[in-house]
Amino acid sequence: MKKTIIMLLLAALLTSFVSCGSGAAETGPADTAADPVVGETKTAEETDALAARQNIADDLPEKNFDGDVFTVLSDEPTYLIDNAIDIEESTGEVVDDAVFARNALVEERFGVLVEARYLPVGDIIKTLNKEVLAGDDVNDLVTSHVCNMGAALFNDMYMNWYNVPCVNFEKPWWSASTVDDLTYGGKCFIAVGDVALSSLQATYCYYFNKQLTEDYQIPDVYETVLEGKWTVDYLIGLTKDIYNDTNNSGDRDEADFYGLCTNASSNANTYLWAFDSRIIAKTAEGGLEVVYNSEKTVDIVTKLVSMYNENVGISYNLDYTDSEGNKQFPYPRDMFLNNRTVFAAGQISMSLTHFRDMESDYGIIPYPKWDEAQKEYRTMVDGSHSAMAIPVTVQNMEMAGIVTEAMCAESYKLVIPAYYDTALKYKGTRDETSVEILDMIVDARVFDMGYVYDAWKGASFLIQNLVRDSGSNFTSTWAGKEQAVTAHYAEVMEYFENYGE
Repeated sequence: MKKTIIMLLLAALLTSFVSCGSGAAETGPADTAADPVVGETKTAEETDALAARQNIADDLPEKNFDGDVFTVLSDEPTYLIDNAIDIEESTGEVVDDAVFARNALVEERFGVLVEARYLPVGDIIKTLNKEVLAGDDVNDLVTSHVCNMGAALFNDMYMNWYNVPCVNFEKPWWSASTVDDLTYGGKCFIAVGDVALSSLQATYCYYFNKQLTEDYQIPDVYETVLEGKWTVDYLIGLTKDIYNDTNNSGDRDEADFYGLCTNASSNANTYLWAFDSRIIAKTAEGGLEVVYNSEKTVDIVTKLVSMYNENVGISYNLDYTDSEGNKQFPYPRDMFLNNRTVFAAGQISMSLTHFRDMESDYGIIPYPKWDEAQKEYRTMVDGSHSAMAIPVTVQNMEMAGIVTEAMCAESYKLVIPAYYDTALKYKGTRDETSVEILDMIVDARVFDMGYVYDAWKGASFLIQNLVRDSGSNFTSTWAGKEQAVTAHYAEVMEYFENYGE
């Protein structure tokens, strides 16, 4: 009976993916009578793409763990970040049903019971640390705020992922950056797999208002992106003079209209990775080195300080006092939602959490490149996203590895298509080109070891501070921080090198 229910739910999900792929609207099937060939072709393409996902084998052994509980310690879901670990029953909502089906498949196949143990984000590390120190085998997998997890590296709480049986980082349900950036010397303690749905949701991107780009005679934005010409200088040239003192106050404030709205927090830090730079990079010999202090970083900071502070059409520091006398800081997303900016920096999740019912038509594009010579667009994921670790206290390591791998695989096959291809692409975005570019953005995510293991002692947040203080100089600021920053990263590298010895 349980297998029958699972198969029926899966069939409904897969049908939903294909119907959305064929251009179905939220309220009913698309009318393709006028152009049936286009509709049929799109359906076939979507069906092929979905089938390709389904046909990738996870290569896991068949095991039965006799009803053991597989516990995932995870941050409590929020309206912005939903780790989607456990859904108790089918709800009819496509992402919820995909999570429910994923867990049901894994539970049925391996004889386990998947349970989420949700705690406030601030309690995860201290709870895990307490339990590890006590030797308690309580959690089989941890998914939590990546910066908090990285800061706890020296607590000796995490297994080396390469010692966990049946985990295969070569599979597409693991971010390639887990191998490229988070592995050193055959060791990886924090990984990014598709169980951590928030690593997709919190990916940084840009939004643009289509009508406003037409009103200001801005050339086709999508075409510019796809031709590789979407660069920071091009962006500045487009937006620096677009400004209207809407309320005639004589001051630039939240009621006015701008070419670009961004902020001087993670929006600003993202440019380092968008411009294809790093804090820590691998050497040709396979070692690690801090590469942050470079001529390019000096140029990046100089460019951003000028961009943020010297252009009337680019705003990041708006603030106002509300009716109760409290100072408020409007987010770029709020300015964009209210049609007060042509472009806005944000995260992919905002297309659903904030812009889903937005009347104005918009598009999603990547962060700009440094210049046209840069081969690919790059981006990063906000530090609020979840990453994954296996606690060292796990006794049944075989179950931990098999079930984690299976959950990542089924997330790739079911949950990601539900969120990305269905809820995001066809409800949160407004056209087919946005879909293509979303694929580009997600593939461009970078998980820099210098960010993941920053612990608020490294260089990850330096750019935003320099942008806020327009008089700051990178070279002099770095000179005052270099010794402490490099010492911290040296300690991180040493931990990797000496682990297990």
